[in-house]
Amino acid sequence: MSLKTVRRRSKLEVNRDILLEVKKSGIGISPTNLMRKSNLSFGMFEDYISDLESRGFLIRDLVGKKSSRFVFILTDKGRNFLCRFDDFREFLDEFGF
Repeated sequence: MSLKTVRRRSKLEVNRDILLEVKKSGIGISPTNLMRKSNLSFGMFEDYISDLESRGFLIRDLVGKKSSRFVFILTDKGRNFLCRFDDFREFLDEFGF
């Protein structure tokens, strides 16, 4: 029987995963769905979201005018980050990293 090694995601990879889930959602994603899909605890999720919002990669958009519900939307800066991240990942793969 072999043990499966579990590799932790780096902070950069977690940020990418969150942004990618928002992008995949198309029109925005609720905090609950995003937290589930990004596989983070509530506390960690709040920290990452706060950081991504402060950097301008994500914004909150209210659902309806009288609602307190909101969804996360990817900004142009967030889309640019994902593009560049993927380019950088391909670059590293070319050199065997």
